[in-house]
Amino acid sequence: KACLALNVGDIVAISGRVHLSSNLERWTEYLTCVKLGETTPPPPCCIPLSALDDPAINLKMIETEATVIDSSTDDLDPGFDFLTLKDGPTLVPLICPHKLRLDKLVDARVRVKGLLRRELSSERKFVGPNISIASESDITVLTPPPEDKFAFPRLVPFSYTSPKEVVSLGKRSIEGTVIAAWQNSHLLIRTGDERMPLIRLELAAGETLPACGDQVTAVGYPITDVFRLMLTRVRLRKEQGPAQRDEPAVPVTISALLQCREGHTHFDYRYYGRLVTIRGVVSSLFSPSERPNRMLLDCNGVKIPIDYSANTSIGEGHSVCHMDDIREICAVGADLL
Repeated sequence: KACLALNVGDIVAISGRVHLSSNLERWTEYLTCVKLGETTPPPPCCIPLSALDDPAINLKMIETEATVIDSSTDDLDPGFDFLTLKDGPTLVPLICPHKLRLDKLVDARVRVKGLLRRELSSERKFVGPNISIASESDITVLTPPPEDKFAFPRLVPFSYTSPKEVVSLGKRSIEGTVIAAWQNSHLLIRTGDERMPLIRLELAAGETLPACGDQVTAVGYPITDVFRLMLTRVRLRKEQGPAQRDEPAVPVTISALLQCREGHTHFDYRYYGRLVTIRGVVSSLFSPSERPNRMLLDCNGVKIPIDYSANTSIGEGHSVCHMDDIREICAVGADLL
């Protein structure tokens, strides 16, 4: 089964066997490969990132330009890295050997020549277009990353903009005080700007969760949940500043928080980002391996997830069916109050 040393442009005859997996999917076992000749391979197709979703160009060599906005190691195969390419609102993963150490290209504008595919492996079947490269020579740097990793325009508030337009923005920066931190990668900071007093951040891979009260500068890419602006893939720099005093906690009931005057379900956004005290019964404590630093608080039949990543002492001494007042910053997300 030893394969010949092949080059791009070689014409080969390959034989093997086709099998069915346990879930009735075909896979091919390679047996022999015979080189028949050589030809000049066609030049790569020059295609913008936004047009790579065309099935007609699957498995073709392409050339495209984009900005590298992120880098991470493949969670299934540490021998490979993912670089995230961005052009306007379009994001496409670039797969490269880990040994190339191309994380140095984050924030660079590049031209990439590689193989376009619509799957990554037999396990990942629905990822959409992605590009694979074999060597560093497949990437040409058009604009290098800035020397100052935090020298990006400040995020300013604006309205009446579509999610696509928000995602099309380039990297932005914001400064503020950390007032909440949860799930090892999420922050809420107070900016001091009355037009946008609070902003939620999602940290990039490898970033360390800061402590509440820290003064930080954050750079990341704007997104929106249609209610507010947020930054994702965020890198942080801790700044020197005076210690921030806690504001007085506001006692709140679950009905005041989650119902309008008519009794309909409605979150009162006046509490968003405020320090509140809410009373309830601890109905569940998640295991550290499942969801560390999380509990469920039963407030008159309504169960609220409480994250205490920023103050792990809260979980000490609590048990299921324990009645207590919980003093936390109120934040709303997909799975967190």
